[in-house]
Amino acid sequence: MAQTKEYKQSTFQQSAEVCFNKTLLFLHDNNYFIESTDKASGFIKAKKFSKNSKMLSAKVGERKIISFLFIPDGNKTQLLLNIYAEDLNWGGSTQNRVISVVDKGVIDDPAPYQKLINELNQQLQ
Repeated sequence: MAQTKEYKQSTFQQSAEVCFNKTLLFLHDNNYFIESTDKASGFIKAKKFSKNSKMLSAKVGERKIISFLFIPDGNKTQLLLNIYAEDLNWGGSTQNRVISVVDKGVIDDPAPYQKLINELNQQLQ
């Protein structure tokens, strides 16, 4: 079994149930679309679209799909994260515009994971 990269995980000092519930509130309050949940396994799947604000750009925006897995560890809870990204771009002619999806896959950059973990830490305090 592959080892989860350190920057894709965190440990919280609350129970898995508290972490799960507060994460749902965090996602709702921050305009994520909660796609699916399974409280028994500690799994949450959510997504968020960030619109591109640049003028004269073919890029419509970016969609991030995030999977959260909360694993009980005694009095603590371990969180495993994966962030999957897609770019949405305009294509076609001016009369027949279409949106194409560019699959960027699972993000390997630590920055978005650390940002999300920091935001969750604030919610879980």
